[in-house]
Amino acid sequence: MDTEYKFIQHVLAVEGLLERASRDQLIEALKMLSLYFGYVSQRFGDIPDDELLQMTTAAPLSEETQTMVMAGMRKLVGLMTNVLNRGFADETRH
Repeated sequence: MDTEYKFIQHVLAVEGLLERASRDQLIEALKMLSLYFGYVSQRFGDIPDDELLQMTTAAPLSEETQTMVMAGMRKLVGLMTNVLNRGFADETRH
């Protein structure tokens, strides 16, 4: 499978999970991602915001950027799946 096809599959998977999540589930996933980002930042340092902006606004995204985004999406899919499987009392959709 080529990188672009895998990238599209990751985007679709994330979109599907985000659409199913309630507001409370999204908040829980964001809290978990914040903790994860803080951990990675403390261990390995930050990527300057201007570099992130440059990488994500390039058209088309480079294969390296797509690979990094897919790694992040895999983490997001795992977190969202965990949150969705645990469930929350408030099932109001966002």
